[in-house]
Amino acid sequence: MKYVRRHPLVAFFGLAFTVTWGIVGVVWLLSSLGVVSLQSPSGLVVLLLMLAIFAPSLSGIAMTAITGGRAGLRELSGRLLKLRVGLRWYLVVLLGVPAAALLASLLAAVVTDEVALREFDLGSWYLVFPLLLGTLIGGPLGEEIGWRGFALPRLLDRWGFLPASMLLGSLWGLWHLPAFVLPGLGALIGGEYSFLPYLVMTNALAVSMSCVYKGTGGSVALAGVGFHLMVNSARFTEGPATTPLMWLQAFCFLLLALALVVAMLRPRMHLEPAAIWEAGMRRRTNRPRNVESGKEERKWT
Repeated sequence: MKYVRRHPLVAFFGLAFTVTWGIVGVVWLLSSLGVVSLQSPSGLVVLLLMLAIFAPSLSGIAMTAITGGRAGLRELSGRLLKLRVGLRWYLVVLLGVPAAALLASLLAAVVTDEVALREFDLGSWYLVFPLLLGTLIGGPLGEEIGWRGFALPRLLDRWGFLPASMLLGSLWGLWHLPAFVLPGLGALIGGEYSFLPYLVMTNALAVSMSCVYKGTGGSVALAGVGFHLMVNSARFTEGPATTPLMWLQAFCFLLLALALVVAMLRPRMHLEPAAIWEAGMRRRTNRPRNVESGKEERKWT
């Protein structure tokens, strides 16, 4: 427990990866042996896969309780429920994210011969709500309390804006790796495609989400859950997920990330690139001295 308190980020990522990869690996092995079916999963298999999906959020809550106690949980819940933010950030999430995804689909239709947009029957409009609810539970709520709620503020405090965002984006993408390397698990990520463009995309998304997080004063509701929900909801209008489409999505989300970073850095565009990388948009939290130990303590740990 002492190690966990001293290294909360290592403990968080270790727990989230171990639970998810362990469960998915066991389920896949049982499926390969014919014990369970992934095409027609039983209730137990669905429950195990839901536990695997919720591992980041559950790990984040557990680590918050260990390192911050009730005060830490109250602070986390406050950021999770923080909805009173500037209108421009709602526009970024509700319009900017779908626009980037739509642009990628349109480019895919032009560049490739693949069907990049899915037909939608307006007579089935009522299906949108259960689809959104399932998407909300199946990804954003299961992950973002951990990624953006627990890990991001600590990474920002330790590494600064760009390094922290890219590190989290890389680990976020890596967490999905079993769905790419284990046969038959492509449905968990919406299709069969290469891992590299997906990794580039998660880095681009992580930078954009960090911009929204900083701009909203730490709103996990919008920067984490809402942003993630809009990204996943774009699948309703996309054609089959393929490697070319994923590369184009990565490119379009990189454009969105670049636009947000430039917008946030505009007041200090005089900074040199090296200074921007090192300082980023870092706002170091005050570090009160621990009089007894003589060491500095971070606000987030």
